[in-house]
Amino acid sequence: MYRRYNQYSNSNNSLSRGTRKYVQTKLDFGQKKQDKYVENPSLVRYNFSNIMLCQNELNVEDKLINHLHYIRMPFYEVDNPEKLNVNNYNKIKKALTSLPINNSNTFQYALLQYHPELSNTDSSLLNNLRRYESKYPEEASSFFKNTLPYIIEQALNLPKYLTKPIPLLGKYMNIAITINKLQAISLLANQFLCIFTNENHKIYQTPECSFLGMLSSPNFPIDSSVEKIRCVIHYFEKMKSRSIDSLKSELLTYQRVSLKDSDIPDWIHSKMDICNVIIDKGKNIEDCENMLQVDFANSYLGGGVLKAGCVQEEIRFTINPELFISMIFTQRLDHLESAFIIGTERISKFKGYGRSFKYNGDYNDSYIAFDKWNRKSTEIVALDATHYGSSYKKYIQFSTKDTIREMNKLYIGFKENEFSSLSKGSYIATGNWGCGAYNGDLELKALLQIMVASIAERNIYYCPFDQVEFADRLGQVISSLKQHNITTDLLYKLIRTYNNEVVFASVNQNKLPNITLFDYILETVKYN
Repeated sequence: MYRRYNQYSNSNNSLSRGTRKYVQTKLDFGQKKQDKYVENPSLVRYNFSNIMLCQNELNVEDKLINHLHYIRMPFYEVDNPEKLNVNNYNKIKKALTSLPINNSNTFQYALLQYHPELSNTDSSLLNNLRRYESKYPEEASSFFKNTLPYIIEQALNLPKYLTKPIPLLGKYMNIAITINKLQAISLLANQFLCIFTNENHKIYQTPECSFLGMLSSPNFPIDSSVEKIRCVIHYFEKMKSRSIDSLKSELLTYQRVSLKDSDIPDWIHSKMDICNVIIDKGKNIEDCENMLQVDFANSYLGGGVLKAGCVQEEIRFTINPELFISMIFTQRLDHLESAFIIGTERISKFKGYGRSFKYNGDYNDSYIAFDKWNRKSTEIVALDATHYGSSYKKYIQFSTKDTIREMNKLYIGFKENEFSSLSKGSYIATGNWGCGAYNGDLELKALLQIMVASIAERNIYYCPFDQVEFADRLGQVISSLKQHNITTDLLYKLIRTYNNEVVFASVNQNKLPNITLFDYILETVKYN
């Protein structure tokens, strides 16, 4: 079926000797591995239920209860996660309520009462909050007068709202927890006020979840961080106007999915027709209603959102602030794991990207229906792609090992989810996953997503962001694949052959490939 394409190399673009040896070793290694290669042969060990913290229950089987670890929570004893540390609670309450907090200086004074170790930091402490105060004085005045007291009240209500400890969503687990919106507000308030510390990050490899990094930036304030602060403040402003009963009735689910090797498809022999693919150049993933929406995640959920980061994942967390809560209790994702967050509310409009990101007013998502569990039917799956930090590493991603890793990761997110309320076979809203800062190959990553969605019996709604020319080429390739009846097993073999006959052959000759994956496929299928 396939012809040799060793001629597709470019003699004008050569690799250095060291680079060639490095890439060649990685590509060689990939070819020798089996087609179901994973870092760990079997990850999942414990299958928990959906733990209903919204009802203040730990509905866990007796045989599993000893395998739970609990997050260290504000106000509670370190060695007894259900026992309130009264002294610590009163200390924080006094710091936040004994004197009026009407500007950044008084906010800092209160913060230092329960974080005295920060007193030795430089002038960068809370500099983004000060920048917010100087740039938007009317907003800031309203925040300190009206919204901050609400945030403080909700933070201090945590022992009343949440009477059971929060389990760690850890490695080797299939586990979900469901909380109500009132509990979510209280948890987020504790993050915003920096009452959560980084203890959990050090112990359990969860993301750092304190907002200290968003409120402060090293050396100088960052305007995009100021805009992220505005989005979070707007969330609390909206919640303040809602009734306690409505907040208690609305639910959110945070889920970790882990698989074992035997659950993963045999990629080389899985034969399915290519799924339906809609390419929409004018739509963003967050606008795709009734679809599973992909978060281009970091293995630490949220990525750099609490620091200077402001790309796809960070923006999504900022406009759906209930996503921040996942950072409290979700351990770093492993290769055969993904995370689902179901029911978050989108709060803000925005414009720009990266350093140009800006809050752009209220977003009303009241049109989003509730599912049978009274969760917003917004379902987000966090999938962390492999990071190819330097340009020469880019070619490693075509190896068997790397493509299998990405397909396994995608399958964990795309397969049917027992806690989802989306219809069977629903579309997956995605785009340039693993590209951009991760240096993934646009063409490869798009085809891997389409192939995995096809095998999972889902469809793809592709949002190419600003890659307009690429979107046209993707449409051309999909049409050609369907026209020539290329099934998933054949597409997988095409990708493998491209790696062996073009990428590996070129690197072996100390040259760079001179044909893209798309062009290779289009030319090859002509001879099918």
